[in-house]
Formats: sequence, structure tokens, C-alpha cells
Amino acid sequence: MAISTQRWWATGVTIILSSFVGVANATAQETRHNVLTSVQSATNLGTTSVRDRDLLSVRLDGASFAVLPALGDLLPDGVDVDALSALADGTLVFSTSVSYKVGGVEAHDEDLVAFQDGVLSLVFDGSASGLPVKADIDAVHVVSLAPLRFYYSLDAPTTVAGIVIADDDIVEHNSGVHTVVLSGADLLGDQAARADVDALWVDADGLEYAVSLDVSIEDSTNRDEADDEDILLKAGQSLLRIFDGSAAGLDVPGLDLDAIHVELALFADGFESGNTSQWSSTKP
Repeated sequence: MAISTQRWWATGVTIILSSFVGVANATAQETRHNVLTSVQSATNLGTTSVRDRDLLSVRLDGASFAVLPALGDLLPDGVDVDALSALADGTLVFSTSVSYKVGGVEAHDEDLVAFQDGVLSLVFDGSASGLPVKADIDAVHVVSLAPLRFYYSLDAPTTVAGIVIADDDIVEHNSGVHTVVLSGADLLGDQAARADVDALWVDADGLEYAVSLDVSIEDSTNRDEADDEDILLKAGQSLLRIFDGSAAGLDVPGLDLDAIHVELALFADGFESGNTSQWSSTKP
């Protein structure tokens, strides 16, 4: 597998998996920088049973886990969290692969729901906002709730407000306007026709995108090889693998990360930097 590590060093990164249950040994320090993610279907990782609606924190090297089961305990059986984002105040915003009803909240796969302090609330009604019914949001990154601004990808090609959207396109929703900000062709090159973006995170400047895909892709001059349990970062013209799921113990048949939220501590020669042109392979 071709891995381009010479330009970046990531430290203190944590993965939060929406599907693990049963292990809880990560420290607060280990969970300071997070990747929030979800797997596609219930499975077992070693002796750990995995539900597709739980949250788990796992360090980048897979050395420790911390279960965050509150959301999974609230959602009904059969509901898969397939898109997930986190706000600075701790609010989780998510979408699911099927419709469900919890208390007074009824949501569908084209909607977004916020989870805060044990309470669910509908924050985006997809069908009322121009998304076709059953146009499943399967990747999301929320910038703000008021005003509502977020990036998303869909699980199948569709048309929204006259805009043709492929399942590997990244779209910005801002004050009711949908705009394709990164096409699948620009993201994945010759692999675009076969891969679906099913997990997404966008940096604060809207210039860099972390994604996970539904299939494995091949390496090329500007792209690392990756499997569906890996996370790739689009930085400039390159697509770099920043998380190796198999190395973290996630190489399980049928396991697919289908929701992520990333907070990276990236360093340039010992100093934290969000500019990928300054990333270094020298450990600080």
C-alpha cells in the first residue's frame, strides 16, 4: 500500500466509532483530539460486540477505547447512524439510514437531528429543503446550526434544486442554497465512478476534506490506496491516508466506516499547524 507520510505528522488523534460497545479505558487526554465515526453494520471486533448506532472513542493507534453509548441506547434497533458531526459545544448532529421516531421527534434518512444533553431535536428537514424523499444523507459536516450551514454527501445520485449531485460529490448547504464544492472526479480521479463518499469532515476554512469511502481504491501519483475502514485527507492535489483502519484492528469483513468527524493536532516541525504545506514527518 502506498502511504505518503513524508509531509505530515498527526498526534493525539482519537477515533470515535459509532458502533462499538463494551470497552472503556481511554483517558481524557487521549480523547482531546477526536475523529467521530460510524461503522455500517453490527459486528464483533475481537470480544467487543458492535452496534451500528453506538459511539466509541479509539486512539489512532488502536491502543485504547472509550464507549459513549448514550445515543445508541436512545435510538431503536435497526437504526444505523450513517452520518455524524460534532459541534464545539458537544452537540452531535447525525443522520440515519432509515426512518425512526423517538418521543416527539420523527426523522427520515434525508434529515439531520441534533443530540445534546440526552435530547433529540430535528434541525434539518431534508424533504422540506429540496432533497428528494429517500435521498439518504450518508456523510455530513456541520459548520453551524444558527444559521444552518453544513457540508454533505448522498448515498446515490440525485437532483437537488436543479443541481445534479453524484454520490461522491461534496455539497455545501448554506441558508437554503445547495452548491457542489468538490466533485467526485476532483476528489477521487479515475476511481470516482466506483466509490461513494460515505463519511465526511471539512476543515474550518473549507479547503481540506477528510473522507471515508464505501469501497477500496487504488493508489496513484497523487492518491494513496485505501480500504473502506480507512480515512483519507484531501489536501491540495493529494489524497493522503491519515488513518489505517486495519492497523487499528478494524480490518473485519464487511466493516465500513460510514460517518466521521475529525479534530487533528497537526504539527510542523514541533509546532501545531493546520497548514498541510508545513506538515512534517519529524515527530515533535
